Amino acid sequence: MKGLKEKTIKTIVIVGLVVVFIIGTIIAGIVMFIKRDDIKGGFGYDLTPEAIMMGVKSNKNTFKVDDVNVELYYSLYENDEEGERRKYSYIQELQDQVVFGMYMSNINNSYDVLDLIDIYECEDYKKLSKETFIKEITEEEAFDTEYSYGYSHVFDRMLYKHHETINIPKEFFKKEEGFIVIRLVSFITPNERSDKYLAMKYAYIILNYEYIDENTVKLEFEDTSN
Repeated sequence: MKGLKEKTIKTIVIVGLVVVFIIGTIIAGIVMFIKRDDIKGGFGYDLTPEAIMMGVKSNKNTFKVDDVNVELYYSLYENDEEGERRKYSYIQELQDQVVFGMYMSNINNSYDVLDLIDIYECEDYKKLSKETFIKEITEEEAFDTEYSYGYSHVFDRMLYKHHETINIPKEFFKKEEGFIVIRLVSFITPNERSDKYLAMKYAYIILNYEYIDENTVKLEFEDTSN
């Protein structure tokens, strides 16, 4: 009888320890989620995704101001498994040629991003007054399947096939706090109808920032989906 009682006590203790461990793990997970110190945005399921989609990730959200790097994810065509007319949403006529420009901007308020969406036409897409040109992606690169500038959906997540590291220069952190906008725009190149570049589609992400001290900034993804 004594041996049975000791076994019962041991079982209770073990079960109790397991329950405490499970509860502790759950609580720790909740705390880590609430106090998450990473950056992630632009990966939620979208029933009607746009021609250009963008997301951003980083395993931390606090950086030395002269060493701010994030992983930028993006797609440059709608998911088209049959490969038919992948650039249809970027053109007006079948013979139109396109090019993509990536830009970075510093703004004081997230709503100011609307001021950046007024390109429409320009003589040189690499020289826009309100934005800093980062890189171009040619039509050949954009629609070559080997570059995999596409996306797919897995359950409730957007999966991008392409990503790259983007550095945000120290010069963009001009005030104690503000917003950094990274934007990708498609243009129809000059043709017989117009001698200017015509903007067609765009996508952007916003990262708000604040200085923690004179050498350190904290970034957060600004959700503009609502």
